[in-house]
Amino acid sequence: MSEQQREEVRLKRIADQEYAKEHLNTSYADEQFWREQSSLFGIRLPMWWKPASDTKYVRRACKKLGIDIKDFVASTGFSNLNQFVQNNPCWTALAVVGLCIEYRLSLECEEK
Repeated sequence: MSEQQREEVRLKRIADQEYAKEHLNTSYADEQFWREQSSLFGIRLPMWWKPASDTKYVRRACKKLGIDIKDFVASTGFSNLNQFVQNNPCWTALAVVGLCIEYRLSLECEEK
């Protein structure tokens, strides 16, 4: 990667962070809990500025957690992940992955 490419990536990251500060909810009461649980499950959480529309993070988390993404989405009352994301435009990918973790934990409680 050239110096110019590195600078372009850095500037894009800064622009994405500024957008997130202005348009996304970046503070969640459960964030510390999600961080602790993600560590236990071996999941790397998305960066705080990634919008929920970057659904690859949710798909990866569901795969790592061993849950069916269709079941997770159904638990939210929506029919597909894109519909969920469109109805929650101010959410970050971190928050949606956090919900995946909570869904997985709820399944464990149901099994007991």
